[in-house]
Amino acid sequence: MIRLMQNPRIPEGINASEEHPLKEFALLFVGVALSLVLLVVMLSVTAQQLAPYIPFRWEQQLTQFDGLKDAPWEDLSTDRDEPIAEPAGGVTAAGSTAADSTAADSTTADAKRATQAAEQTLKQQAQTSLQALVTSLAVSMAIPSEMSFQVHLLDDPAPNAFATLGGHIFVTQGLLAAVSSENALAMVLAHEMAHVKFRHPIQAMSRGALLQLIITMVGGGQGVALNGVLGQTGLLTLLSFNRDMERESDAAAMAGLTQHYGHLVGAEEFFSEVLARHGDAGWRAAFETHPATQERVDAITARIKLMQTNEETSQQLTPLDAGLLVLKAKSEQGISLKHMSRNRRNF
Repeated sequence: MIRLMQNPRIPEGINASEEHPLKEFALLFVGVALSLVLLVVMLSVTAQQLAPYIPFRWEQQLTQFDGLKDAPWEDLSTDRDEPIAEPAGGVTAAGSTAADSTAADSTTADAKRATQAAEQTLKQQAQTSLQALVTSLAVSMAIPSEMSFQVHLLDDPAPNAFATLGGHIFVTQGLLAAVSSENALAMVLAHEMAHVKFRHPIQAMSRGALLQLIITMVGGGQGVALNGVLGQTGLLTLLSFNRDMERESDAAAMAGLTQHYGHLVGAEEFFSEVLARHGDAGWRAAFETHPATQERVDAITARIKLMQTNEETSQQLTPLDAGLLVLKAKSEQGISLKHMSRNRRNF
């Protein structure tokens, strides 16, 4: 007897998931995001390990500044007036008035050029003093012989300093106005020098380039919203590495100042000033590359107390160099006038 075979009946919905589609999408999105974060961390660690092996001279070749010609303040030659031709054929009453006006304009232009020349001289003297201080600190910080620094003075009232590739350190006039001793200024400069010593700029650039490459590959240059989300995710992942760099630079700066001055008195002045003016919001620390300001002040203060307990050394503050004091006074005056002007507008 022949037995007929029949295909089994397939149940309905066998290929349909019992999970809600939005839940599946959320799980997929989280999985992709975690994978990308892991990829970013792995590439960041790789870049951090390999970047210091890039020769420092390559950095210098990429970021060459031609001395004062590329200084950030304006060129006096741009404000030179064209020579004024004298009227021909005698001087009339109207001509006399015109001549008087021309003479007054010429006097004003001469005074303006003289003022600008004096300001540029002050800035050049201040930059020379900053360069000398950095050169002196480099010895105390045991900077490798193949590394060199070049200081650039920025005409900016905001107190700040930062280091870039090739050993270039930028200092604002606002920073000079915010410190009262060479010790406080040296702490900020030594911190930026430590970044260069540990090759932090090239590490940060390498990580940033890799992150941008990943974002471009994922977004394909079209998904702007996706690029933004991935960029923020990668940025928050990299911030912890940057804070570690900041702490490492702070520690090296404190060691350098201890070697240079024999103590750390005054090193916390700038950070204490920032803390007094702007506070130290805890929620904001998660999104900043620098450690909390209070944390930095506490670290310096603790080191000072430890040194005072263990050693009896002279702890006199070193005054700012004369080339810096004049520009500091001018910067303080300019900031004060701007503050008064803002107050008048507010009322």
